[in-house]
Amino acid sequence: MPAVKASVRIGDVIAEGPVEPGAKKVAFRIALPIGKAQTTAPCATRHGNALSLHFSYVKKMYD
Repeated sequence: MPAVKASVRIGDVIAEGPVEPGAKKVAFRIALPIGKAQTTAPCATRHGNALSLHFSYVKKMYD
């Protein structure tokens, strides 16, 4: 069941977007407040079934 939509929630910040056919990864660039937060990253299939994220990589970016 390939994902068609991916999202990530870190604390109160949510980002989501489509997953292109054949994609092996999805990336989001978001600004986060300083501090600890819980993270979830559900994906959805075209039939609305939920998939769970198996791996996430967080990188600090500078402007």
